[in-house]
Amino acid sequence: MSTTSATNREIPLKTLEPNNTDAEAAILGSCLASPRSFDRLQGAIEKVDFYEVVYADTWVAMLDMAKNNRRADLITLAPLLKDRKVGEVLAIEHLQLLVEMYSGKGRLSNDDLDAYISELHRYATQRLIAQAGRDLTDKALGIEPDISDLATGAFSAVDFAIARARTKNTWGKAADFARQALRDFLDPNTPAGISTGLKDLDAISGGLHRGEMSIVGGRPGQGKTTVATQLALNAAGSGVGALVISLEMGNAQLMQRALSNLAFRRDREPIPYSLFRTDKIASPEKRKIGEAEVERLQNSITALEAMPLFLEDKAGLTLAEIAGIVRKTRAHCDKQGIGLGLVVVDHIGLALPTDRYKGSKVNEVSELTAGLKRLAKSLDVHVMALQQLSREVEKRDEKRPQLSDLRDSGSSEQDADVVLFPFREAYYLEQQNPDDPISRQKRDDRLFEVKNRIEINFGKNRSGSVGGAVFETHMDCSLVRDLPK
Repeated sequence: MSTTSATNREIPLKTLEPNNTDAEAAILGSCLASPRSFDRLQGAIEKVDFYEVVYADTWVAMLDMAKNNRRADLITLAPLLKDRKVGEVLAIEHLQLLVEMYSGKGRLSNDDLDAYISELHRYATQRLIAQAGRDLTDKALGIEPDISDLATGAFSAVDFAIARARTKNTWGKAADFARQALRDFLDPNTPAGISTGLKDLDAISGGLHRGEMSIVGGRPGQGKTTVATQLALNAAGSGVGALVISLEMGNAQLMQRALSNLAFRRDREPIPYSLFRTDKIASPEKRKIGEAEVERLQNSITALEAMPLFLEDKAGLTLAEIAGIVRKTRAHCDKQGIGLGLVVVDHIGLALPTDRYKGSKVNEVSELTAGLKRLAKSLDVHVMALQQLSREVEKRDEKRPQLSDLRDSGSSEQDADVVLFPFREAYYLEQQNPDDPISRQKRDDRLFEVKNRIEINFGKNRSGSVGGAVFETHMDCSLVRDLPK
């Protein structure tokens, strides 16, 4: 760690913050020596990434000049650098040495520059987190601080810092990115999408991809939570870290469904999750959960023990609080060598928006979905958000949802990479009560065919085709799986 900038800051050595001013010097010298290098790095680094104040101010001046079509060199920068120093050396003389050092044979390769950018991001992240801690301490020790505002501000500051650490070069020649895309495809160590555990769904989507957001939309009774919970169980069952943030259902309820799901056997009587309530109050001789069923449920717990599945059921969470929970879970998974892959938020209509768009439900939902999309990208996870559909669905003869049915959608469909619509025809058939016997028999025959069927249709699939597939479901056991062959 370099400390060459200490003298012009006039602070004790022990309080120096993390930095690598040698890497900063290399980048700045390279950009002053080569306009091409500067053009390439615009957008990749910002003022906050520099620790040395003179370097930071010089970089900002170079960016401002570029916006005004002015050439940034030692002559045009001279007024800014007049009488300023880096350590004990005049800044203009110091930068002249850097230009000479990183010109000609000393010119750095793109790989070297990218490595140094990563260094700057790393140390900038440490400094930003440290500053967030100091700001939080100052505010927390104030008179009657607003705890909610404190938490929101702290989470936002840390999220920004972490995002800086993971920033990659976003500008470059198309062919360079194309080569990287092909290398990733051919590299067996590059992770593919997270498998949903449902073959036909994977065939359409290619799995759930990190850095992306999906929406599962549906009316009540269509299986939103059942589908999302199944995908989380499938992901965790394959060794991928999964987090379910349930704003509607308690952890105990959610796990009753999971136990019922995992205990399901085609050759055994199912154990509906409703029995956790009804058997509790039934007399011993009328209980349906006997010793054999308890053993199956115990085996389900054993299966859950092996899964990196995590839960949070606190109601009324803000976006910042959701981000904090995801970040905490991700850190835990990283320590275990697992890697968090899937985050389910059930459902966004119950998340607390900020006061920024108070009174405008559309804008509140847009703020939430945009924030979840940023969260997916910054923490490199797949975020699956559940969302209610408007009542317009019920007014149509065709009950299968479409994108316009997303309630208070705002930019939901734009932010989402994938939109899934679970649909159960049986739900609507069960509500029908035809008067004549022939119609009733037709209804009963059709209900028998589709009672244990659920469609999962794609309203949007940014990187693939739309369509859908049919799966087996047992709603009383919160189960969705491939149809038997």
